[in-house]
Amino acid sequence: MASHESCVWLNGRLEPSAQARISPWNAAFLVGCGAFETLRAYGGKPFAITRHWHRLVRSCAVLGLRPPTLEQFANAMTETLSANELQEARVRFTVSGGEIPGGLQSNHGDGLFTCTAVPATPTKPSESVAMVPWPRNERGALAGAKSVSYAENVVALNHARCNGAGEAIFSNTKDELCEGAASNVFLVRGGLLHTPPLSSGCLAGVTRELTLEVCRAHGIPVSEEPLPATALAGADEAFLTSSMREVQAIASVDGTPLSQPVGPLTRRVAGLFREFVSSHMDP
Repeated sequence: MASHESCVWLNGRLEPSAQARISPWNAAFLVGCGAFETLRAYGGKPFAITRHWHRLVRSCAVLGLRPPTLEQFANAMTETLSANELQEARVRFTVSGGEIPGGLQSNHGDGLFTCTAVPATPTKPSESVAMVPWPRNERGALAGAKSVSYAENVVALNHARCNGAGEAIFSNTKDELCEGAASNVFLVRGGLLHTPPLSSGCLAGVTRELTLEVCRAHGIPVSEEPLPATALAGADEAFLTSSMREVQAIASVDGTPLSQPVGPLTRRVAGLFREFVSSHMDP
């Protein structure tokens, strides 16, 4: 395979991306029945691989899919990164239901595992966000699952971008702050760090979880109590967390700058997280 030709991993086999094929009856393609994980690779090694695998297993259980073993999950990423000669990368592992030519009533049969990797893009120091008018359903069947059914997030991101923002923020059906389309959210009020609880319907983000652990290890208290949706716009400072963003400051909400767009607590947490990553590849 030519060194410049990208490739993907499909059920244990590496193939050139241009030649890779998925059945038109595939359940993820037809009805969005699939789960996935996106990881950041540093120096050719996926970060927090075990935690991501555990979350994928939980998502597969919600969707009734067979998950990969940890060995399959790890080997797929290692092989994909190596074949694409990538060091700093965005790696995605997807579990799809099998073929369903008979529609929703079909048995999924054998599923499909895929792994892709592309170069990581630099993250801006801060991001503008927009609240979207559609709530997350914290009691929905897919609440907490990382599903490939991402159309809701695509619509929300389009709304945010049309309003000059780079991330969309959801409330839930109780008008509580929930999460970003592809991130978790933290905010500072009166010197105290807050983040919505998992009961808000937000995804149990791996970076969120590690940020909480890092903060508490360094004596930074974090509240996980419900917050009104309006709390973000009124925050002193705030930030987003995700595998690719790591810890990224929020500059403005709905076009209004926060009083401290890149505040001192945000800078401290971001620095502590980077230090943690440099010494813990699979925490």
